[in-house]
Amino acid sequence: MDLSLYTQIVLDYLAPLPYIRWSIFAIILFLYILRIYFTNAYYLVTYCLGIYLIHGIILFLTPKGDNISDPFENYEQEEDDYVPDLIDNQFRPITRNLPEYDFWWFCLKVILCAFFASFFGIMDIPVYTPILVIYFILMVGFTLKSLYKHMKKYKYNPFFMSKDFYKD
Repeated sequence: MDLSLYTQIVLDYLAPLPYIRWSIFAIILFLYILRIYFTNAYYLVTYCLGIYLIHGIILFLTPKGDNISDPFENYEQEEDDYVPDLIDNQFRPITRNLPEYDFWWFCLKVILCAFFASFFGIMDIPVYTPILVIYFILMVGFTLKSLYKHMKKYKYNPFFMSKDFYKD
């Protein structure tokens, strides 16, 4: 049996089972963290893994739409272009840039690539770890701040999919 066919069979089986899919991801991520902890190496690979996971989270949380711009464009220029009347105010559920299944598959591929890279000594590039950690925390903070501004501006909340009800 071909490997790609076997992979597709397993993915098709796991498609309607989100709890099992994310449990598999959590187990593999835990094994990766244990590997990094016990080898005390591959910090740059882990940093790159974090960057890719943040990128996937951003794609998962931002809505797909013609009238909604990228959350990381220049806001000063964008303020003049934004006209609230152009956006339809009817309730529509968020159509994400990256659906949940594709987000899971993206995260799983990234963690498996990082796990695979951690078996090669050439990938253990010496870095000063505190600078990587500080830079990663600052980058995540600024990214979340920009994403929060984007959510407030376009009035969407990716965590709640239900319609708001108002009393008369």
